[in-house]
Amino acid sequence: MAKNAMRICAVSDMHGNLNFKVPEADLLLIAGDLCPAMHSAASCVHMQQDWLHSAFRFWLLDQPVTEVVAVAGNHDWIWETSPQMIPELNTNFHYLEDDDISILGLKIYGTPVQLPFNDWAFNREEKQIQKYWDNIPEGLDILLLHSPPYGILDESHHSNYPPKRIGSESLLKKIKEVRPNVVVFGHNHGEHGIVEQDGIKYINASLLDERYNMSKEPIIIEI
Repeated sequence: MAKNAMRICAVSDMHGNLNFKVPEADLLLIAGDLCPAMHSAASCVHMQQDWLHSAFRFWLLDQPVTEVVAVAGNHDWIWETSPQMIPELNTNFHYLEDDDISILGLKIYGTPVQLPFNDWAFNREEKQIQKYWDNIPEGLDILLLHSPPYGILDESHHSNYPPKRIGSESLLKKIKEVRPNVVVFGHNHGEHGIVEQDGIKYINASLLDERYNMSKEPIIIEI
């Protein structure tokens, strides 16, 4: 490890499943879809409130990490429709919604929005979503998203449907303009992994497969 390197663990798309091991790290990044969910906000915000207050809060206490930074995803209704119901979480948990944070010497910007998918939380049409990407600043160490950029680890591979790219083209354009060092996302369960293009490291940190089985491991990087 390089001198003073930061050890970072990235996860996404747990969907309420906390049965996985987080390696020791300085920083845990969660790229959305933390919570268990159903298909409407009304049917699950109370469930998500209870889960965050109990299972998730106590799980956080046990993780071998110093700080946690997260964005919501399309399953995380409570953050979009009922933020007043979100319980107080651990002091080392930091939620980002179209905002940035400087932490452990790193500058991180996070946003939960993604293109339409079954009319779930934080869905935005391509013509609307551009204004969210416009807020992404330059000079970032990490860009934390739920949405993948178009063409990068964004192809779904569900056995019941033909392969389809679900990333945002305007997001990819913005990333190429502002050039963060690392881009972390989830949403697409079909292409977990890391690729590097033009000096930018892209991480799809989804832990579940297309059938919502826990089949992947958290991704560790050092920067």
